[in-house]
Amino acid sequence: MVKALLIASKYPYKDENNETFLLDKSSLTERIYDYLRNQIVQNQMAPGTRINYEQLANELNVSRMPLREAVNQLSQGQGHL
Repeated sequence: MVKALLIASKYPYKDENNETFLLDKSSLTERIYDYLRNQIVQNQMAPGTRINYEQLANELNVSRMPLREAVNQLSQGQGHL
């Protein structure tokens, strides 16, 4: 399910219910940011956890650049954590 939320594409995406929708590539960093922030808020990831960018990017099926941007936003306190 996480991959379904984070995949960036200009092509239609079909979810597990076979519903088709378009994903907006411009908000990929925001979706990754929200996912990581929720992981921290729900105590599934401790603040300050060392992140393996390559591994996490592969798990989320995203490139490392938007992942880095989202982590940078979190580390700068832009999420008001």
